[in-house]
Amino acid sequence: MMKTNHFKFDKLIRDRSPQFLQDSGINVFHRVMGQDEFIRQLKQKLLEEVQEVHTALSPEEMLEELADLLEVIYALTTCQGFSLADLEAQRLQKKEARGGFEGRLYIAAVEIPENHPYLSYYRANPEKYPELNQG
Repeated sequence: MMKTNHFKFDKLIRDRSPQFLQDSGINVFHRVMGQDEFIRQLKQKLLEEVQEVHTALSPEEMLEELADLLEVIYALTTCQGFSLADLEAQRLQKKEARGGFEGRLYIAAVEIPENHPYLSYYRANPEKYPELNQG
């Protein structure tokens, strides 16, 4: 009898992956998830794909990883009951209201008056917006 090696996988995979692995001689132990678990796993996969986009080294690798990221975004959109047209409409609405990223703008810091209504938001999120010392 041939010795086998087992590896923990424990993640959401694409629909054709089990068959691809089985065709190559690998035994696969998979199951279909319920809706709540599926959404949690899609969110985890989203983080995984974002990290892969972040570490892509070539334009071709970046394109491949962006396509994977988009696939996860599309899956999250549809499992939440929205269409891809809804997603695109939301994107365009937000772009119309706030703009896109074509201008390559970068904010290094902001200065907020003590009585400004946004001050409490920034102070409530110090990990995202650390307050700088003055002086």
